[in-house]
Amino acid sequence: MAGLAAGAIIGGAIANSQAQGAPGAEVVAACARRFRSYDASSGTYLGNDGARHACP
Repeated sequence: MAGLAAGAIIGGAIANSQAQGAPGAEVVAACARRFRSYDASSGTYLGNDGARHACP
């Protein structure tokens, strides 16, 4: 029983870290609508100052 509980805790931690690492499809779509220069692979857009900025 302890092994099952430990597996559930570890699995939950892995899923949580993966969910926080990449933006969801809704966030990517919103950034792409808002910024024509949005690059989904880096999660950034090209600002008027010529520098890349994170979105959101």
